[in-house]
Amino acid sequence: VILCADKRNITNVIRKINGNVNDYMVKPFRVEELSARIERVLTRHEKLLNTNPLSHLPGNISIKAKVLELNEHKKNYAVVYMDLDHFKPFNDFYGYSRGDDVIRFVADLCRKYSQGTEANPSSYFAGHIGGDDFVIIHPRETIHSYCEEFIKEFDSKIKEFYNPKDLKKGYIRIHNRKGKIK
Repeated sequence: VILCADKRNITNVIRKINGNVNDYMVKPFRVEELSARIERVLTRHEKLLNTNPLSHLPGNISIKAKVLELNEHKKNYAVVYMDLDHFKPFNDFYGYSRGDDVIRFVADLCRKYSQGTEANPSSYFAGHIGGDDFVIIHPRETIHSYCEEFIKEFDSKIKEFYNPKDLKKGYIRIHNRKGKIK
């Protein structure tokens, strides 16, 4: 919703913006400006719909669009698919809240390691497929060092999410779907 008002009603407009209004314009306005604002609201809405609410990373639609864009421009890139091993047992044992903390931690790492450079800002990309599955798109020539750095930081910090007694034991015990202890 884009609210259009004259200068005399600007106070009411500002009050309504705090509700369900996405933008406002003061009359008189140019059609080109209205068109640009509509486009911006639609783009913002589309981005919001395609953002994972937990990680705040772009989802499947954006991932696919980025791959298509890089292919179209014949960029030399690598796609890193990440799946957290044994996440379900961790989540079952420690609870969804701590599991969500791990997902946010991995998302933060993905953001950190997908920062573009000034010379090449658009070749880096982080996305969240869903659950414990993530994607990083990275220039191919530096992918090996990138992965080594990412894994090193992940391995050093993931331990913070486990209870000290479980770390000392080196394992947690959980019943699997068949009722067997794993």
